[in-house]
Amino acid sequence: MNGYAGDQKDREIMETALDEERAAAEAYSRCAIECTGAEVRAQMLDLLSEEHWLQHELLDEMGKRGWRSSAPAGEEEIERVRRRFSEQG
Repeated sequence: MNGYAGDQKDREIMETALDEERAAAEAYSRCAIECTGAEVRAQMLDLLSEEHWLQHELLDEMGKRGWRSSAPAGEEEIERVRRRFSEQG
């Protein structure tokens, strides 16, 4: 397997892992919101935190490899997001 094919396979693996981490985070979040027991909720929130960290690590590694890029948000983008979430609350 040449370098390019190996890189593509690595990228596919990391994209799949990221999708799986996102799905797990959604499930933990839903469970934390809906569960009635404080201990179970705390465990779900701990797992959710771990999932967020794993997503961060995957995105960071993908960025290092040039597969993901992110630019700092401009003031307009920050204000748009701030308005969006303040309207929900």
